[in-house]
Amino acid sequence: MKRSYEQAALYSLIVIIAVLWLDFRNLTHSLLAALPLAVGMAQTLGLMGLLGLDLNPANLIGIPLILGIAVDYGVHIVHDALERPGAYRISASTANAVLVDALTTILGFGALMVASHRGLESLGRLLTLGVTTCTLTSLVLLPAILGILRPGAAAADDDADEAHDDDDDAADLLAFSPPAADRRQAA
Repeated sequence: MKRSYEQAALYSLIVIIAVLWLDFRNLTHSLLAALPLAVGMAQTLGLMGLLGLDLNPANLIGIPLILGIAVDYGVHIVHDALERPGAYRISASTANAVLVDALTTILGFGALMVASHRGLESLGRLLTLGVTTCTLTSLVLLPAILGILRPGAAAADDDADEAHDDDDDAADLLAFSPPAADRRQAA
């Protein structure tokens, strides 16, 4: 049974990466959107070990749920970054939307922790911890990384586009910036 839960988590992750690629059509943007999920899940599993919370059949089903729910936060923040020219700083509306979404989810899952059934209580702890770590990673780590990847102004990006051919420049694959057409429309 444990193997089927592990397979469900793996299949969920594969589908999530595929959907992210279909959304962004860019591997770098897709991986950046998935980064809070990966870091948050690692934090969740580490905290579970520190707190003595075991993975069991009742709470293993929570891992695909966390993957599906928490990926949204990174997607919204990366889309926010793509829409904003210049150095990235998360917009207040995006930060508030992610925070309110996460808090309602955390509170809903947190209610399971008071259940008298040990399986539901364990599931509630895992889901609450997982969504919390993914949220904090999305609101703190991802904007910081995006700010580092895109520190300059939009004018500097336009000058770089004129100097380099986007299709052939390997550095553009690693650079985080909106597509050239989007930057020209914003100017």
